[in-house]
Amino acid sequence: MLAIKIIAGALIGAILKIPCDFIEEKLLSKRNIVFNQMKGERIILHLIMAGAGAVIMWKQSFAFIEVYCFLILMICEMIAVIDLHHRIIPNDLLLSILIVKIAFSVPTILGVKGFPEFSILYSMIGLIAGFVIFVLPAAFAKNVGAGDIKLAACAGFCLGIMNLLYAIVLMGICVLAYATIKSRMAYLTVMHEMIPMGPFIAVAMVIVMNFC
Repeated sequence: MLAIKIIAGALIGAILKIPCDFIEEKLLSKRNIVFNQMKGERIILHLIMAGAGAVIMWKQSFAFIEVYCFLILMICEMIAVIDLHHRIIPNDLLLSILIVKIAFSVPTILGVKGFPEFSILYSMIGLIAGFVIFVLPAAFAKNVGAGDIKLAACAGFCLGIMNLLYAIVLMGICVLAYATIKSRMAYLTVMHEMIPMGPFIAVAMVIVMNFC
């Protein structure tokens, strides 16, 4: 039974890449940017989405939580791809994170079981913490974009304060790995580059959402 769920999750994840591409194209066209993905990149992203879908079905036990995780996965995929290529994070996607979180939290507030856990206190603290943690480096070093700050705040609201801290640690590890692999430049030079943080925050958010 579990094996069937995992296979189904992988198929769902891979298929969801199609509407992601459609939405990305529409969001970019609003900004007069041409949507373009190489075939190899598209295949890799389909495989990543399939893997994430399999993990969701493996780790989650309730249907509504699975739907919630798949929606967040889609939003995070679009944020990661758009920010990686164009260094922008559309506000539409950030607002979508908040809407999805609130929509799936209302039943929990009303006492309905089978929906994602929600604490308004932890979510609000997480939102403020995400904003503050990212706005301080931006104020001093100017190497963190406004979109990254808003995404961190949304991630904090979605994950809550404790899981946000886990996500930030994981994101930091991913950024260091990316900086090391990307270039042979000196460490300080790499760290002062404008590294797109959106993909790393999005990846960390999906991982923490399913494993913490």
